[in-house]
Amino acid sequence: DEAGSGASAVPAYARTQHCALGGGGGGDDGGTMMMAGGQGVPGKGVPGGPAAAARQEQQEDSGSESDDSEEGTPLTGHATTDPACPLCLYWGSGSPPAWRARLCLEEKQVAYRSVMLSFEKQQHKTAQVLSLNPRGMVPILVDRDTVLYESLGIIQYVETELESSVSLLPANRRQRARALVRMNEANNVSAVVGEVVYYLRRTAPDQINEDYLRVKSEALYKEIALWESYLDASDFLAGDSVSLADVSFFPTIAYTVRLGFDLTKYPRLNAYYQRMVARPGVQNSWPPHWLTSDGAKPLKGL
Repeated sequence: DEAGSGASAVPAYARTQHCALGGGGGGDDGGTMMMAGGQGVPGKGVPGGPAAAARQEQQEDSGSESDDSEEGTPLTGHATTDPACPLCLYWGSGSPPAWRARLCLEEKQVAYRSVMLSFEKQQHKTAQVLSLNPRGMVPILVDRDTVLYESLGIIQYVETELESSVSLLPANRRQRARALVRMNEANNVSAVVGEVVYYLRRTAPDQINEDYLRVKSEALYKEIALWESYLDASDFLAGDSVSLADVSFFPTIAYTVRLGFDLTKYPRLNAYYQRMVARPGVQNSWPPHWLTSDGAKPLKGL
């Protein structure tokens, strides 16, 4: 079981090939910088505390698990290595924010030039990447002379500015409002998961404060239960079809499952996870190194 939680194992499918860092498509760093809050957070040792550091760790999770290099991964989905492609996405394997961007492009069926950066090799901290995003984080989307570097800003831009026959915002006004709320609300899941994982990974077993861990764990259970309730009347978070809410939420819940969280205690959420995993957009954007590395399970048995 890939998840170690009762959720179905991820089906076997091809991984995406990525173009090398620095060649073409890297964008004009004189382009318009567009941001939306939520993903660019400070790292350890700077203002923001454990929660901020934990979210940074989520972004760079792949580097701690495996060699996340791009070599040898076959092309699939709507990703391309064509240097003439005007849309270029910089991302990293295992980063939930970066996965949001890839998932959105795959669900929208928009062709994009894929540049996978290796966290292990610190490629997200190079001068070229920092010229696009001074935070040195992914995802970064370059659309000709326009540069975006926040996952929620990127998926909204893809929805509203790029041509596609697929809409990720419902036509119904109330459902559309719900999709936008849930899209932003998904960052709460990242925060509570990140705090528990960060604490467990950064604290020696004999130094664990059980009272502190219990409080943080209860906050995690409460948050997951809330999302369980959001699925009481529909298959997806804003209705009967995938929306920006699902694009925003799913990568984080998949990351949580990979870390060993047991979704079988939440039947609607577990069924939702299965539905999402079966989608071609999810399969084509699945973090490549997750296919070959089981990863640590700090949330198993929590």
